[in-house]
Amino acid sequence: MKSARGIPLGPTNHIIIPQQPFFDENQMANLESFRQESVSFQLERFPELGVRISDALGDEPILVGGNDMVFDKDVYKEIKLRILWPGYSRFPFERRLKTRDTKASRSLVLMLLSRAIADFIKHVNHNRIPVEQGFERWEVGMHRPSITSKDLFVTGLIHRGGSNWQPEIWCPSNRAN
Repeated sequence: MKSARGIPLGPTNHIIIPQQPFFDENQMANLESFRQESVSFQLERFPELGVRISDALGDEPILVGGNDMVFDKDVYKEIKLRILWPGYSRFPFERRLKTRDTKASRSLVLMLLSRAIADFIKHVNHNRIPVEQGFERWEVGMHRPSITSKDLFVTGLIHRGGSNWQPEIWCPSNRAN
């Protein structure tokens, strides 16, 4: 799949994690009137969107627009990051990221987002939260055959209205079998 500009939408041989889109009922009235552009993550000199989470947590990867202040138009003092992983609908994950009075560069946001996704996986593993029946292929954990943070790429953040944002996460396509 490619964008209208011909850029691949995600990493080759990977599929997007099918999260349920999150919308805050209190923000629905404002949803149509104020939407921010999605924030994308792409390595310099690499044709596809996406950065491996484990790379983002290691050495700081060099991103296209890595020093861009991505929330400079945001009127909220923090954003709410929501992960609604398939098979864990009873355990939605939320992380608040401070954005006002901080230098929220694209690179910093990627690192914080990657940390939040890794923390979600650790939380599921530590608390032995079972994946719901019928969603076994989306099971996350610290070791294979579960999906681990080393398997995952993040391509962007999607604005869901108000201070709510949701990550676009990709895993190897063989997980869909």
